[in-house]
Amino acid sequence: MSTTLTKKIYLEIEVEVTGNFIKGHSGSFYRSNGDPGDPPEPDMFEIENIVWNGLDITQQLDDDNFDFSSLEDECIEEAKENDLDYYEED
Repeated sequence: MSTTLTKKIYLEIEVEVTGNFIKGHSGSFYRSNGDPGDPPEPDMFEIENIVWNGLDITQQLDDDNFDFSSLEDECIEEAKENDLDYYEED
């Protein structure tokens, strides 16, 4: 399920970020039957698009000049604070 959040980037330019919030899990050392457990996985936010003034600017932003990781981290924090719905991977 896609989630849209309003975030500020660069010089406080307000954009709408749409993407999927994927809830991580804490992992476990062992399963109930004694088998090895699963490693922990962090929460993730996969950005689908970034819209400014009604225009999708995602393609104009590139990894060399824009910190997508930082924006994803902000979206994760906001999603957790607002207890937004999340997408569970199978």
